[in-house]
Amino acid sequence: MPKNNLFSARIAKVGLGFLWCIVVFFSLVFIAAGNVSASVTPTVAAGEYHSLAVKSDGTVWAWGYNGNGQLGDGTYASSSTPVQVSGLSGVVAVAAGWYHSLAVKSDGTVWAWGYNGNGQLGDGTSTNSNTPVQVSGLSGVVAVAAGWHHSLAVKSDGTVWAWGHNGYGQLGDGTYASSSTPVQVSGLSGVVAVAAGAYHSLAVKSDCTVWAWGHNGYGQLGNGAISKSNVSVQADDITVCGGAPEPTPPPTAVTLAYFHAKAGKDGSVTLTWKTATEVDNAGFNLYRSIKKDGDYKKINDTLIPAMGNATTGAKYSYTDTPPAKGTYYYKLEDVDYNGISTMHGQEKVKVKIMSGDAGTKKSKRKKGR
Repeated sequence: MPKNNLFSARIAKVGLGFLWCIVVFFSLVFIAAGNVSASVTPTVAAGEYHSLAVKSDGTVWAWGYNGNGQLGDGTYASSSTPVQVSGLSGVVAVAAGWYHSLAVKSDGTVWAWGYNGNGQLGDGTSTNSNTPVQVSGLSGVVAVAAGWHHSLAVKSDGTVWAWGHNGYGQLGDGTYASSSTPVQVSGLSGVVAVAAGAYHSLAVKSDCTVWAWGHNGYGQLGNGAISKSNVSVQADDITVCGGAPEPTPPPTAVTLAYFHAKAGKDGSVTLTWKTATEVDNAGFNLYRSIKKDGDYKKINDTLIPAMGNATTGAKYSYTDTPPAKGTYYYKLEDVDYNGISTMHGQEKVKVKIMSGDAGTKKSKRKKGR
């Protein structure tokens, strides 16, 4: 057992289903498809009484309690300031267990140090180590997670591997036998994220479903039961994709044959347009501005009805009465059944006479004869 281990009393009070309330073991890691990237993003992880950090140069630093070698600096002396983990470089991800630590290198190998009483270092022994040891037989790893006394890894092929304590089935291999070397979690593929609780494990698949295995005394597997499981079970009624919004429907498929604006002798402007094709077209709006790049205001009160769907197109027209003489710019907007719109054209027209002026001038000419 670990030095200064007071956990037995804690377990008696809160039960074996206690999850890490500290950051630790819900270190949910999302994985880019393909191989491990050589670029390093600084990251941190927190264990029960120790902390880890990866610097941008790929080195790992640790501080806090070190009674089981979880700082990885070759000693068992705790430290209130960061010390460098011995012999590690090119690290791209870390995870912290109760009293052990994990790191993934850019070459896809996994390294571990600290407490190893349940084989959670994965080196085939149960001997603690105050320097990193390589986890046996793993390559192509892109992410790791650390539980109380077990460890998880996701490979680039989407499979999940686990090692360490398995008294509640948290290794997910269909047994309750602990293992000091990695075993494959049964029946899981296409995994893109993992997390480890005290005695249970979680995975997210590429289809956004959540899967869980291990201790379930408080229903932490999410499958509507409270019995443990040594194989992965799907959590009920939940999918997680990072809260990504629904994709925006493509704009309405309307193609224009032409769009014209022509000033009339009565001060009006006649707008005409013809569609070449229409798909799910609800109608049109027209906009007017006194400047080319100015503020365009809608001139029609209601949506101008459209054909909806047409393979040969249709002709439309609308008459506008501008408020004064001058140059105007017009744009046409089509709107589909989903409310998605597309703007077309920019027609320029010069209005030389206001509505009613033509009749007034004629009357004056007649009066002068």
